[in-house]
Amino acid sequence: MRVWSFEDVAAGGLPPGWSVAETHGAGTPAGWKVAADATAPDGKQVMRVADTRNADETFNLLLTGDAYPAD
Repeated sequence: MRVWSFEDVAAGGLPPGWSVAETHGAGTPAGWKVAADATAPDGKQVMRVADTRNADETFNLLLTGDAYPAD
């Protein structure tokens, strides 16, 4: 299993190589950001959804080119 660390990413930003997307949306994907979290299991920063303007059957996605699913 791959685990990503966000400790070296500035709070409020996205790590390099990551992109935001949505399914069935209207072009208003959620805002993702790195944020401080004292309860994080490893380190002190986490990736979280900061805001969202979509609803219903829309899923907010945060994608990295660093992982390729396979069966």
